[in-house]
Amino acid sequence: MTVIATTESRDAVLQEKVRKGRWPFRVEIRFWDDICLDLSGYIDLLEKHYPEFVKRRITMEDIERLIVSTDRDDFRMVETGCYVCKQDVNLRVIHLRTEKSDDFNEPWVRKYPDKKATREIVHIKYGDAVVKEMTFVLTDGTRYFIPLPKSISNLTITEFQYRVGRVLNRAYDFDRGLHDGGITVAQEPTSRGAE
Repeated sequence: MTVIATTESRDAVLQEKVRKGRWPFRVEIRFWDDICLDLSGYIDLLEKHYPEFVKRRITMEDIERLIVSTDRDDFRMVETGCYVCKQDVNLRVIHLRTEKSDDFNEPWVRKYPDKKATREIVHIKYGDAVVKEMTFVLTDGTRYFIPLPKSISNLTITEFQYRVGRVLNRAYDFDRGLHDGGITVAQEPTSRGAE
C-alpha cells in the first residue's frame, strides 16, 4: 500500500479520485486531520512534541525520583501526620495513626535509651492513589521515626526511605537517630521497608 500524506485539510473530491483511480497497487490519502487523529493515539509522542496538550502521566519511578530530589523543607505539614509536597501538591506523605500500634522489638531498637518501639505505617499518596506503603519504627520514646531496615542483620535503608524519614522527623535530628540505631543509607536499593 502507498500512502500519500498531506498537511492540507480534508478534500472529499480528492479522496474520491484517489479511491477510484486505477492504480497498480493500493493507494490511500491521509490529510492533516487524519494524521493528527492517528498521532493522538501515541501518548508518548504527544508528551514529547506537544507537552502543553497532554496531561502528563506520573509513574511510580517519577514519584520516587521527586521524593529523592527533595528535602524536608519541600514538604509542608497540612495536618498532623500529613505532609504535602510544595512542588506537586498531589504528592503527600501520610503517617497513618491508629488507636493501637504494634510493639516492635529487634536488637537495633535496644540501642536507644528508651527501648520501647512501635511499628507504624506510612503511605505515599499521589492524588487519591496510595502508590507506596512503608513501614517505620517509632523509637526512643517516640523521638525518632526510623524506616524499617532491610533486615535484622543488614541495618541499611534506601535513599528513598531516608528522604521520607527526613520529611517525618522534624523535632529531632534524624541523622543522629539513624546513627544511634546503627542504621546506614545503602548505595543500592533495598526492599524490605519500601514495599
